Amino acid sequence: MGGLSGREAEFRRRCLQLPYWHNEALESRTAKLAFGVPYEILLGVLCHSDANVVKAAEFYLGLAKDNLRATGAYLSGFFARLADDCDLQSGDLSAKPQKRDTPMDFPRPSPARTLVWDFAGRLERDDGLHALLAQAPGARWFFREAPRSATGG
Repeated sequence: MGGLSGREAEFRRRCLQLPYWHNEALESRTAKLAFGVPYEILLGVLCHSDANVVKAAEFYLGLAKDNLRATGAYLSGFFARLADDCDLQSGDLSAKPQKRDTPMDFPRPSPARTLVWDFAGRLERDDGLHALLAQAPGARWFFREAPRSATGG
């Protein structure tokens, strides 16, 4: 049986502990933010505070330096999931009616949209990551067009 190489195993073990919103009473819990964490946990972490947005962006930018494709694919999935599951015009990014009672349907404070957009803006600072994220389904809601130098144009 093949296992993860040392470098890939280290990449997947890296994590950051951050508070996140847990339930309707907006009780705070601690989440382990890592590559592959469920998207609803990542969203809860981002919606908790500006400080979480900064720390999460730095964390994923660091992961992108080690494995751009894997990090880009994971975060592209996150933004595509938001575009599919959430009302991107509501301040709290509430779940769309057809996505009620799914993991992404949890209460969030009203600045959730602003916090997620700030996270996306911080990720855009890495041209390679921005180029990958700008291609995700629904990316137009979160990202400017990728710079031509990063897309080979």
